[in-house]
Amino acid sequence: MEARVSPADVATWPTEKKDMTAQGNEPVKTLTSEPMMEPSPGTLEGNLFEIKIVKNDTDDKLGMDVKHTGGKLQVVRIFEDGAVNRANKKLAASGKSLRVGDLIHTINGFDNDRQMVGECGLSTTLNIRACRQ
Repeated sequence: MEARVSPADVATWPTEKKDMTAQGNEPVKTLTSEPMMEPSPGTLEGNLFEIKIVKNDTDDKLGMDVKHTGGKLQVVRIFEDGAVNRANKKLAASGKSLRVGDLIHTINGFDNDRQMVGECGLSTTLNIRACRQ
């Protein structure tokens, strides 16, 4: 018989936390009752894809509106006159184009929503890792 565990049960399980002792800085394992992060359905490895967006220069419009969601960026609109739409036209056949609803996990290695937005303004080449919702 297989035991079934609900997400609510998992969220309250103790998690292992490592603290450093004052003597020798050896890790000491302690248990905490901090809730565990539950993976969202969109973070499954099969839904992840990577694309490269190239802007003509730093003043070129990216052409995308996003919503900040749990430290990530969710695409809410793609404009006709931006770098994202240009890249999407080139990538259409591959199925790896950025679409409304996609959740952006990283841009140029940054995985914090505010850093990702900043990177969009500073860089002309954006390596984006996203997942399809």
